[in-house]
Amino acid sequence: METNDIIAITTDCLVPLVTSIVGFLFGRRKRKNDFLGDLQSSIDTLSRKNSELMKRIIGLNDTVILLRNENAELKGEVALLRKENEQLSIEVGQLREQLSGVKTITRIKKADG
Repeated sequence: METNDIIAITTDCLVPLVTSIVGFLFGRRKRKNDFLGDLQSSIDTLSRKNSELMKRIIGLNDTVILLRNENAELKGEVALLRKENEQLSIEVGQLREQLSGVKTITRIKKADG
C-alpha cells in the first residue's frame, strides 16, 4: 500500500472516530448541565411550595390556638351555668316546699246581666 492510501484510510476511519468521541464528550457535558438545570428548577419549585405550605400550617396552628382558647372559655362558662342552674334548682325546690300547703284562689268575673 502506498502512503496516500494509508493516509486516506486513516482519515476516513480516524476523523469520524475522533469527532464522535469529541461530540459525545461535549454532548455529555451539555446533558449534565441540562440535567442539573432541571434539578435546580425542581428544587426551586419544591422550595416555593414548601414555603407556601409552611405559611398555611402556621396560619392553621394560630387558628387552632384561638379555637382552643375559645373552647376553654366556653367550658368555663358552661361550668358556671351548671353551677347556677343547680343553685336555682335548689331554690325552686325550697319554694315548692314552702308553697306546698297554699291553696290556689281564683277569681271569676261575674258577667253583668
